[in-house]
Amino acid sequence: MVATATFAADKFVARCNSVFVTPGFRRAGLATYLYYLASERFDARIVPSNLLLKDGATFWSNRSAIDFRDLPA
Repeated sequence: MVATATFAADKFVARCNSVFVTPGFRRAGLATYLYYLASERFDARIVPSNLLLKDGATFWSNRSAIDFRDLPA
């Protein structure tokens, strides 16, 4: 396994419950890709959860939401 994530959604947004990327594969955009994939599947923006660990806080430090509709065509 290289990466895994679990998400939950309501009718407005989705949040990541957990994400893990194997250390040798980190800093390659895999977590971001999983967030975009979840955004597409849920057809919703992904927003930060209310409880963030240090790595999660770093990931979200320059973002407010992730939305697959923001990807270039």
